[in-house]
Amino acid sequence: MAQRTVHYVFGLQLAASCGIDDIPRFLLGSLLPDAIRSKDERDVTHYAFCGADGTRYYEFDRFRRDFADQMFDPLYLGYYMHLVEDSFYRAFCHRDYQFYFIKDEAVRALHRDYHLLNPWLVKRYALVNRLTLPSNFSDEPLARIADFDLRKLREDFAQDFIEQPVGNFTYLCPSMIETFIERYLPQAEAELRAVLEGQEFLRAADFAWRKTDE
Repeated sequence: MAQRTVHYVFGLQLAASCGIDDIPRFLLGSLLPDAIRSKDERDVTHYAFCGADGTRYYEFDRFRRDFADQMFDPLYLGYYMHLVEDSFYRAFCHRDYQFYFIKDEAVRALHRDYHLLNPWLVKRYALVNRLTLPSNFSDEPLARIADFDLRKLREDFAQDFIEQPVGNFTYLCPSMIETFIERYLPQAEAELRAVLEGQEFLRAADFAWRKTDE
């Protein structure tokens, strides 16, 4: 999955270009699927489809159906776009660069890249932490998906803005992330505009990959 600060860049850009009225609520939604207490919950919060043949993808269209009555709400739109963006990210890593993170050491190296990229992303896109948490989140229909850890999300996201790690990139580097944003942000905008108009633009299954490739 894409890192928090990349989702935040998408969230800010989409909110501005598509006229989202409650930007903080949209930004929270755009980060929420990663606010998990255990990695075992990741497939649940990301609406992951896992086929018997190893085919996987994020069923963002199922999320759209499950919360059809809330898809006017910026919180739900932000969550939806997170799933779409992670689908783009899988296409970017697996199809564009043929990166497959099979072993634990590869996953750890990828996460090191995320930390190394955070200072660059904050500076490159002039990011300011505008994340706010609602007091009544437990009342949201969205809260039934999983036991989201909003406090840890706030703490981890704040750390993203101040860390200054040292090291070398293994898989990702600034130019690649810039390419990802430039390539897929227009598609994200088209999808969000379609949803706001009650239409459909993308199909989740078109972004499938094989678990055996992972």
